[in-house]
Amino acid sequence: MWKYDGLQLGFSDDSLEFIGLYFEDRSLTLPPTLVDEGRIDLAKASVPEVEKLVTELNLHFTAVDDLTFDDQRVIRIEESGVSVVFFEGELLSLQLSES
Repeated sequence: MWKYDGLQLGFSDDSLEFIGLYFEDRSLTLPPTLVDEGRIDLAKASVPEVEKLVTELNLHFTAVDDLTFDDQRVIRIEESGVSVVFFEGELLSLQLSES
C-alpha cells in the first residue's frame, strides 16, 4: 500500500489493484481541471447531493448493503465500479478496485 495524504494506491504482484481518495481530514482537494463548475464540491458532499449528481449524469448506482451500517453508507456506481463511501452523512472516500 502506498499512501500520500488522502491518496492510497494498493499493489499486488507489481500491479495496481486499488485506488482510493480519502476526504476524511479535508486536506485532499481535487485539481481545478477535475472540478466541473456548477456541480458539487465532492470533498464536502452529502449522500443526497452525490446521489442526485450521479442520477443527473445518467449513471446508475446501487447500495452496497454488506458495507452499509449505522453511520456508514456505501454506493457503487455501476458504470465505473467506483464505490462511494460516506461516514456520518459526509463523503469519506472514492474507491476503485479490481475486486
